[in-house]
Amino acid sequence: MASFSALFSGSIQGDADWFNTEARRSKVVQVIDNVAVLKNWLPRVDENGLSVFVQGYHSSANPDGGGIFIWAAQSVVLDNGGTVINPHKADDKGIGRWLRVFDGPINIKWFGAIGDGQIDDTRAIQNAIDSTIGGGALIFPNGQYLVTMLDTRRGETSWYFDHAELIGGAKSATPCLIHMRGLQSRFFEIKINLNFNNNYACALWWYNEDDASQYNQLYGLEIRYAKRGIVYGALIGQTSSKFAQSENVIYGYISRGVEKPLLMNHLNGVLFLSMPQLVAHNEEWDRDRPGQFDVRGNRAFEALAGTLVINGGEIQNSIAAVTSVCAIVNGGDVFVNNCIVEVSAPFRVRGTLNITGGRILNTQSMTSQFLVDEGASARTTLRVSDCRMLRNVQTGSFSDRSLIIGPEDSDKADITLDNCQIEEWAKFAPLAAGNNNLVHFQRCQWRPQGESGGSYFLDTRGSNLLEGHGIDRGCRTLAGFWFIGDKAGVANLTSDSPRPSYAKSLSVAAKGAAGLFTINMASLETIRDTGISVCGGDKFLVEAWVRSAAGRNVGLAVVLLDGNGHQIRHGGGDFLTVCDTYQNFVSEHWKYLRQVVEIPAGAAAFAGFGGYGVDGEIRFCGLEVRRA
Repeated sequence: MASFSALFSGSIQGDADWFNTEARRSKVVQVIDNVAVLKNWLPRVDENGLSVFVQGYHSSANPDGGGIFIWAAQSVVLDNGGTVINPHKADDKGIGRWLRVFDGPINIKWFGAIGDGQIDDTRAIQNAIDSTIGGGALIFPNGQYLVTMLDTRRGETSWYFDHAELIGGAKSATPCLIHMRGLQSRFFEIKINLNFNNNYACALWWYNEDDASQYNQLYGLEIRYAKRGIVYGALIGQTSSKFAQSENVIYGYISRGVEKPLLMNHLNGVLFLSMPQLVAHNEEWDRDRPGQFDVRGNRAFEALAGTLVINGGEIQNSIAAVTSVCAIVNGGDVFVNNCIVEVSAPFRVRGTLNITGGRILNTQSMTSQFLVDEGASARTTLRVSDCRMLRNVQTGSFSDRSLIIGPEDSDKADITLDNCQIEEWAKFAPLAAGNNNLVHFQRCQWRPQGESGGSYFLDTRGSNLLEGHGIDRGCRTLAGFWFIGDKAGVANLTSDSPRPSYAKSLSVAAKGAAGLFTINMASLETIRDTGISVCGGDKFLVEAWVRSAAGRNVGLAVVLLDGNGHQIRHGGGDFLTVCDTYQNFVSEHWKYLRQVVEIPAGAAAFAGFGGYGVDGEIRFCGLEVRRA
């Protein structure tokens, strides 16, 4: 691919090559060494149109920035240091300017930029930027440009980086290296290297507090070695809502060695990212600045306000097990479409997060994937659809972490997983912990132990098999449940309930093994009338509000009977356990639990579902059973 300099060679009239033709040399009256000499040359009034060739901006030894200038005797254009040179003394308002001859994009070296990574080029480049505010294009030739801070202004312009790199040179607290405030501008292949300089609040600050910044497009953006990459809106710790910062697009954002690649923080802001690499890895920090990269606090992105749309690409955070969360959605709306996600910690959701397609790999066994905590509000929404969510092979055989952790005492969040494939998650813990009834599964396939274990179909919209069984849904009576087990136990109703919608809860205080189940074992006829027909391999999704009131051996279970009405014992016990107090599945606090149970191979023909205890007390309500 041709370089940008080649593509716009017609404009590079500061190069000595422009002068190397007989026709062009014939038009030049005099050759001078540098722009400083030009500034001190004031032609006579009658020398209008005089042409000179400047061999280099700084000297003839370095031809960068030189070019042809013509004396415009009547011009009063302001000196910009590159294309307009005023030879009058600073206090002289005289008429006449040296005007550079060019056609096409402006070169920052015309304004004195060096690009050696050592000399500060801030003033030269800012002058070049300011010269294009009214329109035009700007070329950054190959080189490393040491700068403190550049302001795009609110002009309509285009920037082209020809293998150029901006190096952060701030020596005191500085908001950013580039302050993006443009309107309908185009930027190509911007590369920012903050060089581990912690004086910067961020590398690129996209915010215009005085006017709208809209319809801008970045084609290729790379940010390296920064504590924070892009801030879109107000800086951290502040809020902003005035003027639209919207309809802006970045195609191909790459972060390397950036602790926090992106912060969305403008209420009236919309940003589209296409095929980004939002990677929050420490990379060379440990080598060059050991201990300064926050492996616990790194985030692939943070959304506090506004709308963020991520299409394709990859999202990664540090692989450190101590990282608290991989990304934060505290406010606004985030749409993640067809991304490859590889993280070691959960997404924390308090705003709206929509994930469609793609794959989410959690590299750790001790973290969940989504955290919807007590900070959730009425508008908190998590929706994941058509997505594969997995952990490393065999993680599901030992990890006790849930896929989703919801708020314990809040009904405000809305969590839906639709048509997802869930692998190596939650064999020994609820798939969704906390207030589980906030979580809805639709057409999901669950493999708790990956390819080596069983597969379950999860759909909480499916028909509740207990409908029509005469169960009192409000728990005002024991209708639809029958006591089974040691007669020393007691079954009754208690005023202890998890939600106002339940008048009471069902309680079994067991002496020995006993429970309340949805099957009447009085006769074979009643068994057939009340039981659910089953056979080996059938799978059921069982859910209910549950808590342990006494003892440790309590939980939800299935009582199994053969075709003659005889009870079938399982695993040395009277009932087939769905979930119990192991791994704190059932605890002394009310939880909405949802778990799958598979009917073992054998003679089972009928099943009843309910709560049980062995020398303990179980309380439950809101029992529902669906095919899995």
